[in-house]
Amino acid sequence: RRVGDTVEWERAGRTARFYRKVTPDEDGGFEFDVVLASKPTTNVLRFTLQTKGLDFFFQPALTPEEVAEGMERPDNVVGSYAVYHSTRAGNILNHNGTPRVHYRTGKAFHIYRPEAIDALGRRTWGRLNIDAAAGLLTVTVPQAFLDAATYPVTVDPTFGYTSIGASQNT
Repeated sequence: RRVGDTVEWERAGRTARFYRKVTPDEDGGFEFDVVLASKPTTNVLRFTLQTKGLDFFFQPALTPEEVAEGMERPDNVVGSYAVYHSTRAGNILNHNGTPRVHYRTGKAFHIYRPEAIDALGRRTWGRLNIDAAAGLLTVTVPQAFLDAATYPVTVDPTFGYTSIGASQNT
């Protein structure tokens, strides 16, 4: 069903909401919230994933050596995925040589590390896993958080460009 600019569906004590995330600094993003009305039977949320022409690159925590060199990576990027076009990078030009489509490095979007938030505002990071070959995206919420949470709990992965830069090196 449609509720304003949000698409929602409900099933088995879960409500999924899909909507645009407007950000002042870049191209915005796409929010995908799953609201758990009560403690689920499993701490793993599974979603089918159909892609074509995309490559997914896991973004691990920085190593101590990278941190010592001055690199920084925001918490929401640790455990996220950078998603790139598998065949498109650079620009597609008009007949007069001006850029028509700007693919830049070929990055399509980013899937940020999911966060779970309970009804009292307590937060924890979830673990995101993408198996493109199997067509599966999973979000694992720590079981201890779900056991102690006040429901409803919202699990919130974000897709898109919602901040300027992710990892930085000075």
